[in-house]
Amino acid sequence: MIDNVAHHQTPEGIELSLVPAGITARVGAWLLDFCIRMALLYGLRMILAFFDEFGFGLLLISYFLIDWFYPVVFEVFGRGQTIGKKQFGIQVCQDDGTPIRWQASMTRNLLRVADFLPFAFFAGIISMLFHRSSKRLGDIVAGTMVVYVDNYRVGYDIPERPPIALPMPLQLDEQQAVLAFAERVDTLVSQREFELAGILGELAGKSTSQMPEQILGYANTIIGFQQDTIEKSSPVNITGQG
Repeated sequence: MIDNVAHHQTPEGIELSLVPAGITARVGAWLLDFCIRMALLYGLRMILAFFDEFGFGLLLISYFLIDWFYPVVFEVFGRGQTIGKKQFGIQVCQDDGTPIRWQASMTRNLLRVADFLPFAFFAGIISMLFHRSSKRLGDIVAGTMVVYVDNYRVGYDIPERPPIALPMPLQLDEQQAVLAFAERVDTLVSQREFELAGILGELAGKSTSQMPEQILGYANTIIGFQQDTIEKSSPVNITGQG
């Protein structure tokens, strides 16, 4: 089976695993959003019918705004999810996993016209079938991708300990060394555990007999920073990897 999972590593040392959404989920989400848009326009038509030509003009403006800006507003302010996307467990984000931005959302939605050619989104469907990340033409130009929400994972599984504040800032590779030790600590013999903990303790500027537990505390602090960063900046949920 072809592995089309996109892996990205953030500056905080988080590995993002983004699984592109398939055609079935995307078509289902689009159909649901289409029905919602049509229901809104039908309701407006019933109301604006009482205003004759002025109401017809307002209806045309409303059609333009709802058809083009409904997905943009939801994608930017709804963590990459329209109502339809949320129901089908998918969302749109930038290629690097960061939240979609105004310019990218406008670009991908304006280019629905190109995806529709020559009829019934034929060009978009062909593009999704042959692109490694299931991208339609709008996504390729905008630098976005539609992914499954529940397949976003943080790449570390460590024992829980009370977080201990780092005595000094650590570089990315040093943070990863601390997290790698925390992941392996349960598989290490006692002598090797203290040996590695002592080396990592030197990174933090000290070494004590309690260093293994302190390293675990540091690791939980780093993970806490990472998860806080994800919640503030990432378009997808944390499911954890165990």
